[in-house]
Order: sequence, then structure tokens, then C-alpha cells
Amino acid sequence: MTLVLRPSIRSRNGVSYVTIRAWGSATKCADLGVIKNVKRAAIIDADVVSAAAGEIADHVRALFGRAFSWTVSTVAVGHSRRDDAFAVQIARATALALGLEFAQIFENRFVPGVSHPKECRNLPKLQVRLRPTTPILLVDDIVTSGFHMEEALGALRALGVAAFGVAWIGGSVKSE
Repeated sequence: MTLVLRPSIRSRNGVSYVTIRAWGSATKCADLGVIKNVKRAAIIDADVVSAAAGEIADHVRALFGRAFSWTVSTVAVGHSRRDDAFAVQIARATALALGLEFAQIFENRFVPGVSHPKECRNLPKLQVRLRPTTPILLVDDIVTSGFHMEEALGALRALGVAAFGVAWIGGSVKSE
């Protein structure tokens, strides 16, 4: 894969979050194919999960230092239709890398099809499984429109919970 290391702040409807990598325009199709294969595998490649989680953890440490006591969670699992989804594995590995607890805050909502911005309007309502008692580091693997990140961060903040969102991949940059 040739994903571009491009930390950036992204926003959707006033809800901001950070992404670590971006698709390179010249290699996006090939890289997206690799990621789709990783996500479809019966056993998701632990090296890819570890690399993604390590990058997220490094950037979170750069932003917040080492002395914080948050809980790591992820957006609701949906289109992957598996409890051990790529995003969940990355969030769990990020928690481990940061020495933090992982908790699945949102109920899964398995839906058919693929995750695409036009499909977001058809999703069931987001359900909170576990009310957090600490601030939440919300981790996702890939953001396209930012809908899932906005939805989850908004739900947490509506509960009065401090939450910071970070995704491994988001956006694209012109390849050189």
C-alpha cells in the first residue's frame, strides 16, 4: 500500500476529528482494493491492524501526552457485518498500545451492502450499549463522508461525555 502519511483535521457539520493517512490519488483504487481484501479476510491481517493502531497511538500521544485516562471505543459496526470488524480490531489494538481500556460503547447494527455516504440515511438509529464514565477516544478505520464519526461523537457529547475522534484513513491527496 502507498497510503500517504497526512495527519489532518476534518470536520462534518461542526464535528471535528483527526485522520492520520490519506489516499494518494494515483494509487487510491489499488490501495482501496488491498484494504477491502484485508477487511474481507476470515482472519484480518494482524500486521496491518498493528501498523494502523501504532500510527494512531503515536499521534494521540503527540496530541495528549501519555498521562490521560480515557476509554477507547469505535463507531458502530455495520456494513462489515462481523463483531471483529477491522475498525474494532484497530481500536482494541490502539487501546493496548496506549495502555487504555477498550469498551464497545455502541450496539452493532449490521446492514447489507457496502458503506457509502448515500447509504447512511438508511441506517438504523444509533444505540448506546454502555454509558461511558470516562472521556472516549473514538477510533475508526476509514472515514469517507464523516457521517459515522459525526454521529458517534455527537451521541457521546449529547450524553455529556468528552470525546475525541481519530480515523486511520480519510480524504485523498494529489499524488506527485
